[in-house]
Amino acid sequence: TGDARLILRPAPGQALLVGVEHATERQRGADSSNYDLSPNHFSAGRITRAAYAQWTGDAGRASWSLGSRYDDNDVYGIFRTARVAAAWRTWRGARVRGAVGGGFKAPTFLETFSGAFSVGNPALRPERSRGWEVGAEQRLPGRVTLGATYFDQRFRDLIQYTFRAPTDPNYFNVAAASARGLELEARTEPTAGVAVWGTATALRTRVDDAGFQSGAGATFVNGRRLLRRPPLTLSAGAAVSRIPRTRVDLALTHVGARDDRDFSTYPATPVELAGYSRMDVGLTCTLADGGGFWRASALTARLENALGAAYEEVANFAAPGRVVMLGLRVGTLR
Repeated sequence: TGDARLILRPAPGQALLVGVEHATERQRGADSSNYDLSPNHFSAGRITRAAYAQWTGDAGRASWSLGSRYDDNDVYGIFRTARVAAAWRTWRGARVRGAVGGGFKAPTFLETFSGAFSVGNPALRPERSRGWEVGAEQRLPGRVTLGATYFDQRFRDLIQYTFRAPTDPNYFNVAAASARGLELEARTEPTAGVAVWGTATALRTRVDDAGFQSGAGATFVNGRRLLRRPPLTLSAGAAVSRIPRTRVDLALTHVGARDDRDFSTYPATPVELAGYSRMDVGLTCTLADGGGFWRASALTARLENALGAAYEEVANFAAPGRVVMLGLRVGTLR
């Protein structure tokens, strides 16, 4: 991938970003099965050329962001996306905001190109989405901020597999789904160097068009929830930076029960994944406060699932237990 961008300042408080991008993707592979022991070779590629622009600015109590992107792919063609967002500072300490936009997800190589076990469909279109959100936040005395956001998303042209004839494509743009919900958040700084936050997200998902699928064991069932999307997610955390050049982060997350399928049977059996709670801890040590080569560099450590909670994010696949990660971030510019 190659990317070039330019930032212009047309007026005080405004910025205009324009850019171009060129991306080349290639995939090669070889596979076999007990039905065909000889290796089956796969090789394909595609090129995307894109141009994009974004204008952001402030004027009085208002702020805005306008962006668009133009993608031209030599396989699935031209796709345009855009996003508009605006915010307005109403009364003291309060702000309302809204945004609307769209996006897309390109077909995978195996969905577009023929392989050993499926026939690709070069006429596939990208999966597309559009969504909007409105929200508000209020700062209160004591360095407390409360916020709420309602969002609505629609997904169309979702790609599904089906079998028709050995020479016919197996993948088509047929399915549709939606998701909407409400997110509440609160943040506070009870004392210098200490920040505490919490969020709650209520999510409602729905299959609007099951496409080729039918029956209780299908992954898409008209009117039912999307798989592995929790209706309720709670999270809370704290960040402490009272020690010079040191920051400690603590995060607690609770994920509610989700629908899934047990694919060890045929047809698949509907199951419900139990809710779970986990704790993550992070540590960041900045190497230098002032100038020099090591400014903006830091040692990092993170302990995920610190209490060793046992849970499954996908049916029959246990999530990792405790995970320790150590890192070094090197930078000389800020």
